Order: sequence, then C-alpha cells, then structure tokens
Amino acid sequence: MADYAKSDGAVFPANKTHDKMPDFTGVLKITKDQINQLVELGRSGHPLELRLAMWDRKSKESGNPYKYVSAEPNKPREKKKDDAFNDTIPF
Repeated sequence: MADYAKSDGAVFPANKTHDKMPDFTGVLKITKDQINQLVELGRSGHPLELRLAMWDRKSKESGNPYKYVSAEPNKPREKKKDDAFNDTIPF
C-alpha cells in the first residue's frame, strides 16, 4: 500500500449562536479507495488514523474565507534499522 488515497473537503466559519457551538463546520468526502485502505490497516492491527492538512482559502464566488482540508490514511511508521551495528565484518 505505497500510495494512499486522499480525500478533500472544506471547513467554513460557523454561525455561532452560543459559546458551545463549533468555530468551524464542513464536509470531508471519503472515497471508496480510502475506505478500503482503512479497512486493510485495521485488519493488520494498525490504528485507523487520518493525517489532516489545512490551508486558508477564499471562495471565488463570494470572497468568503474558508479552510481547505485534505486527509489521507496515516501510514504506520516503519522501524529504522541501526545499520552501524549490522555489518558483516568477521572478528
């Protein structure tokens, strides 16, 4: 699973009527490929996590600011080998 499917969406400032409401709301589209990749990660025992990235943008239509969001499955970290002690020099 070298390449992970990416999802995207947008987050807009919320029309808050009281303090407990969120500051931003929006929608993130999740693709079928991404769901399959998450299922594969789950079956292999890895936690199901999404890596998120967000950019400030302005709507071309209204000029209103919003946040563009990108998400992809969080790759499990591979353990690095310490090659300094893994040589083949015979003593």
